[in-house]
Amino acid sequence: MNLILKVADHKEKEDIFNLLRDGLKTIDTRPYSTKFNGLKVGDEIIFKHIKSGGEIVKSVKRIAIFKTIDEMAKKENIEKIIPSAKTKEDLLKVYRGFRGFIEGVEKSGIIAIELEQSC
Repeated sequence: MNLILKVADHKEKEDIFNLLRDGLKTIDTRPYSTKFNGLKVGDEIIFKHIKSGGEIVKSVKRIAIFKTIDEMAKKENIEKIIPSAKTKEDLLKVYRGFRGFIEGVEKSGIIAIELEQSC
């Protein structure tokens, strides 16, 4: 399965696309949805920047699904999700900058996808 995910600029300061490109962000988190059904280790994800159209291809190394952000923050390395985040509160501040993110997680849970360079 190949999946295309859009990447937007963060309202505050995080340049998510460049963090992914540079390998500094190695875990991508999204509100869970059915588009992730069938995603498995080894699949490729194409991250497409909304404004520039630039693309990055990464391979799925690991997948974890959580019911809440609290549960995820206890088990995942926050700095691999957002390198500047040191605490769960820092992470929540970033998530609040993405329209509908918190509400999507409250409705369906959150998926954490660990990434690696694509072959």
